[in-house]
Order: sequence, then C-alpha cells, then structure tokens
Amino acid sequence: MLKTAKKIGFFAFLLISLLLISRDVKADIDEGEVIHIGDNVTARLNKKGVLTISGKGDMWNDTDDTNVYYNKWFNNKRNRIYKVVIKRGVTTIGRRAFSYMENIQSVSIPDTVNYIDTYAFLKTTSLKSIKIPANVKKIGIQSFYESGIKSCTIGKGFGEIDDFAFSHCYRLKSISIPSGTRAIGMGAFAESGLKTVKIGDDVREIRKNAFPVVKATVYSQNIILGENAFEPLTIFYAYKGSSIDQYAAMNGHIINYLKDKNDKSKEPAKINGVRVSSLSKGFRVRFNRVNGARGYEIRYAANSALLDASKTITVANIYNVTGLEGGKAYYVKVRAYTIVKGKRVYGKYSKVVKCKTKK
Repeated sequence: MLKTAKKIGFFAFLLISLLLISRDVKADIDEGEVIHIGDNVTARLNKKGVLTISGKGDMWNDTDDTNVYYNKWFNNKRNRIYKVVIKRGVTTIGRRAFSYMENIQSVSIPDTVNYIDTYAFLKTTSLKSIKIPANVKKIGIQSFYESGIKSCTIGKGFGEIDDFAFSHCYRLKSISIPSGTRAIGMGAFAESGLKTVKIGDDVREIRKNAFPVVKATVYSQNIILGENAFEPLTIFYAYKGSSIDQYAAMNGHIINYLKDKNDKSKEPAKINGVRVSSLSKGFRVRFNRVNGARGYEIRYAANSALLDASKTITVANIYNVTGLEGGKAYYVKVRAYTIVKGKRVYGKYSKVVKCKTKK
C-alpha cells in the first residue's frame, strides 16, 4: 500500500510539474497538426506553408534564453513557413514568437492585438511589409530587429515603439509615426535604411539615438528629445519656436519652417465665373470677386499651354487688355492674391478661357 501510495504521489507530482512548466517546453509543429501556443490560442500549419494562429487571448512567451536562435514553437518547420495569418481574438504576439523564421514573407495582424512582445519578428529577413493596428499599445524591444520589411504602416492612436524595435531594418526607407504616439524608444530605427520620417501631432518623446540621418517632418511642437535623437546632418521640417527648432539650433541641423498651423491667414479661394469678351485688338475679362483678396493676376497668351504668358495685376474684377494682335485667339486665366507679412500669397488659377480679338 505504501509503495502504491508513493507511486501515485510521484505521478501526481510529475503531472502537476508538467502542467506548471508546459509553457516553457519547446514544441514542434507538423503539417495539419494543431498545437497550443497560448491558454486559448492554437497554431496550425498547412501544406502551402501558411501558419494560422487562432483563438482568444494572449500567446505564450518564450522565456528560455539558453538558445536565442531556436524558435520555441516552430523550429522544425521554420524554413517552410512563408505566411502567418493571425485571426481576430488573439490579443498579443508572444516573446520570440516568430524570431529567426527567415522565410516568412507576409504577416497579417488583426485589430484585436494590443501588444507585440520582445523579439517577436527578430530576423524575419524575407518579410516584406507590416501593418501595425491602431490598438497596439506597444511594440517591444527588438521586435523587428534586422527584419526585411520595406514598408511599415502604423495605425493612428498607436502607443509606443520600444528600444531598437526597427534597428538594422536596412530596406525600410520611410516611416510615418501617427499622432498621439507616446514614445519612440532608444535606437528604435538606429542603423536602418530610413531616409524620410514624418512625425505626427502630439508625439511626446523621442529617446536617445532613435533615428539615423533622415529628412524629418515633425508636426509635434512640444516633444521631449533625448541625446542625439537624430543623427547629425538630419534636415528638419518643423514649426518655428517648436522643440525641434530649439534642438536644431543647439545641434547645428538645417531646419525649414512649416506654415504655422495656428496662422489663420489662408491663400485666397480659386477664381470662379471668368468671362472674356472681344475688343478691338484686345479683350475684356470679368470674374467674381474673392473674399479677402487684395488683388488679382491675369495671365494670357496666344497658346493654350500659356507658354511665355503675359501677366497684369489689377484690384478690380473687370479689366481691359489692349494692344494685342487683332483677329487672333488668346487664352486667359486669373488668380487672386492676398498679402501676408509683406508678401503676396496666391490662390489657385481659374479655368482657362479662350477668346478671339477683333481686328
């Protein structure tokens, strides 16, 4: 009886131990087989190399750092997986979930995912593009480190890019950071292929060494900038008086000023109702006035492309153009202008109108 009790106790202990450590046990996947990669999340691989992740809730994390090159769930098939489809209901992409799966070419992420964990897509060198849903609150450390992505779209309302998340993504040439993003982590795009960056309103912080040399258009006016947040020789397009303006002055960057979004002065509206009537060796042009206009520019030429066009300025909405060749067709267009800080600001041209002068 004692021996039997000991055996039962041993097997009970073994069963409980297996249940407790099940998340840390490396598992392989075969075609057509369903394996658990979360309490309520499963993975299934088909013969075409499509890996489908489905269920509800979080994926498990690979916390075993003894072999970082080993993919916990799919190592035996990692070179035969070409596409990953994550179904709605899955809420996180686990730590090292698809790392070193170098033949993955596409991944679809549903809007239910709110977190992409550390190293999730590390060295997915064949991955071409990625769309990050707006519901994602954080992209973890080195999530896409040395990925092959050429394009990355991030949904508006997104949260935070953690340290080195897109570092060494050599094929990535441009990125738009949406308005409201809380932070861009240290080295987030360091040594990537970025050439152009757009940063939206109300981005709160860019940390140390985040960007390489780029052309950066920054709409956020009050942003915390870490040391060397942008590498030297970066060219900025930003608002005068903004934190980027101050950063550029302190670090010797070239800056081009954007039009102040709080400046209520606008270019005049497009001219409508242009009418042209013939005069002897000339024509009379009439058009509707534009509110706020300080004057009007009339352009005309004897060709429909208005090459080498003549121009005249008037403050009236009726004007006679004379001294032209009689019996010849002329083409006319008009635009309004206003004065901002001593300079003319023009509106768009009207439609081109044709008229033939009298002899």
